[in-house]
Amino acid sequence: MNRTMPRILAVGAVAPNVLRVKWKDRSTDRVDLSGWIATGDDILAPLRDSDIFKSPRVSDYGTSIAWGDDESDLRIDAVHLEQIAAERRLLPLEDE
Repeated sequence: MNRTMPRILAVGAVAPNVLRVKWKDRSTDRVDLSGWIATGDDILAPLRDSDIFKSPRVSDYGTSIAWGDDESDLRIDAVHLEQIAAERRLLPLEDE
């Protein structure tokens, strides 16, 4: 499998634990990170604070999303983010 690394162009928080991600290919996903945050124990606990969660930024040349300063470990790489988005696409939307 010779697949290229997904790249993120832009990101913003649109709801608690939900990001809107614009990918390099110009597609857009709404990604619910509730499950990911819940499994992260103390490492991801700061993301339960809405003030922190609502300030994501594209990092590492589009290969991850980070929160906090450059030294922070609060981040998710584009591969895992894309995987979560793909899994969510298979489920019906809650408001449908």
